[in-house]
Amino acid sequence: MKIKRMIGILLIFSMIVPLLSLGEIVAYAYDQKEFVVESVTLYKIYDRNRNMQQRRILITGKYLKDATVGIYTSEGYRALTNRINNEETLLQFNLTSDELGKQLRIGSINIDLDEDLMPTLTGISRKVENEHGTLVLEGTNLLNIAQERDIKAYYEQEGAYNRIEDYHFDNNSSVSIQGLTGSLGLQNVIFEKEKTKNYTFNEKNKDVPVKVTITYTYKDQFSFYQNINVSNLEMRPNRGMVGDTIFFEAPFNNSPTDLQEYDVFFLKEIDGTDLYSLKNKGKNRRFQQNVNGKSILTVEVPDIQVGEYYVVLTNVTDGKDPMKAVTKEKIIGNSPNYEKFTVVDGS
Repeated sequence: MKIKRMIGILLIFSMIVPLLSLGEIVAYAYDQKEFVVESVTLYKIYDRNRNMQQRRILITGKYLKDATVGIYTSEGYRALTNRINNEETLLQFNLTSDELGKQLRIGSINIDLDEDLMPTLTGISRKVENEHGTLVLEGTNLLNIAQERDIKAYYEQEGAYNRIEDYHFDNNSSVSIQGLTGSLGLQNVIFEKEKTKNYTFNEKNKDVPVKVTITYTYKDQFSFYQNINVSNLEMRPNRGMVGDTIFFEAPFNNSPTDLQEYDVFFLKEIDGTDLYSLKNKGKNRRFQQNVNGKSILTVEVPDIQVGEYYVVLTNVTDGKDPMKAVTKEKIIGNSPNYEKFTVVDGS
C-alpha cells in the first residue's frame, strides 16, 4: 500500500514539473533582458591616521547574480574580480588602488560615479569636550558640504549618526565647530554624497532612477569626553621610578565631587595625540574611601621611559581597549600649568 502511494506521488510530481518554468525551480541569474540596478555605493575607509584601509563597491538591483562588473580607470577598463557577495539582488566587490575611476560598467550599462567634488579629511582635533568643546576639521573641498546639496558630513559611533550642519563649513580647508554633542568615546567622521540619475537598462526597465552614493569613512578620528570634577585633589610625590607608588588624596564630603575609583594614565601630550594604552596605564590600582576623612587612590608607575608626563584620571577601563573605553578625564593640576610627574632612572 505504501509502495503504491509513493508511486502515485512520484507520478503527480513528474506531471507538475514540466509545467513549471525554469525560473521557478532554479535561482535567477544575470539576464540582459531583465536586469536592473537600483543603487551603487562606493566606500572608501580610512584608519585613524587617514591612510586608506579599504575600498569597496556595493550594487543592488534585480537579476544581478554573476553579472560582469568593471570600472573605467585612467588606464582603461578593468574587470572587477574580487567579488565578495554574489546574489540576485546584491553584488559587492573589494577594490584595489588600480580599480578606481569615474564610471562603473554593470553588464552592458555604464553608471557614473561622479566622485570629483568629494571633500577629504587631512587633520582633526582629537579630543572634544561633549557639549562645550570645539571640533576643528582640516581638509580639502570642505566648502562643497555647504554649497552642494548632495554632500553631507556626519560623526558616527556604532551606527548612531549625527549630522554636522552645512553652515559650519564656511572655509575650504579648515573649519571650527562648537557645541557638538553625542555618545561619549571615539567617533568616526563620514563624508557622504548621494545623487540620483535615470538609466535605461532594457525594454522592461527604462528611465529607472539609480541612486549613487560615495561614502568616505574616517575611523576613530576624535573622542567626546566629559570632565571629572574632584574637589581639593592632591598628588604625591611628583617624581619617582617605574614601580613606585603614587598617592591621590581628596577630602571625603559624601558629594559628587569626591574622589572615586579611577584609572590613571601617564601621557606626553594631552591633546589626544598620545593614546591611552595599557602601556601608559598605572598598575595595581587601589581605592579607599573615607579613610580618616579622606579618599585615597594609589597606582604604581608603569614601565614607561624616563621623562616628564601629564597625569590623567579617567573612568575605569578594565578589560577594554583604553583608547575606546575612556569617556571621562581629569588632568592633574590647573590649566594651563598642569602638574607633571617625572619618571627618573632607577638604575
